[in-house]
Amino acid sequence: MKSTNLKVVLNMSKLSVPEKINKARNVHDAITTNLSLFGSPTSLLNEVNKATNQLEEAWQHAQDGGKSLTALMRVKEHALMKLMNDLANYVESFCDNDQELVYLAKLDIKKSVSVNRPEFEVYQLDHQGAVGLRVKPRMKTIYKWQYGLDPLASNTWVTAKLTNAASTEIENLNVGELYWFRVVFISATSEEAHAPISFAVN
Repeated sequence: MKSTNLKVVLNMSKLSVPEKINKARNVHDAITTNLSLFGSPTSLLNEVNKATNQLEEAWQHAQDGGKSLTALMRVKEHALMKLMNDLANYVESFCDNDQELVYLAKLDIKKSVSVNRPEFEVYQLDHQGAVGLRVKPRMKTIYKWQYGLDPLASNTWVTAKLTNAASTEIENLNVGELYWFRVVFISATSEEAHAPISFAVN
């Protein structure tokens, strides 16, 4: 089930100028590579690319010191951030609560605090190629955490971990890959698999 009122965030405000340049390029390239999936926002992408190049040039000049060059760099930085916010807003509006599209664009989703947490969920961890999984706890249950690329092929599920806890983390996944994740509940008398969830790993 798709999230409701999904909010796309940049997470760029605390980055250094070189990090902002790198993030802007990553987002630009990710959307450009999958342009047809995003309604082809070519004009906005061109503006982002131009502003990124201008900021990089201004940053290089500002390394020589001088208040005027630094001030010019801040102007270019502000211009890029405005365009990146516009791009994030575009993706948020266009994706229609589809988390996979947001992650495909190398953007992030604001974590909402909700008491109505789904029974089983997958979420991106801070480091690349790693996800967290959690499920509503059950009494006297072992949790078998699995992932795969084809949810219909029963022999392709890879068991990552067996835990007593109703949550775990899976690492060393391929960045950008769309995986399917599931949890199998193991009790004294039976095994029951929860319906799998698809998730694009960032």
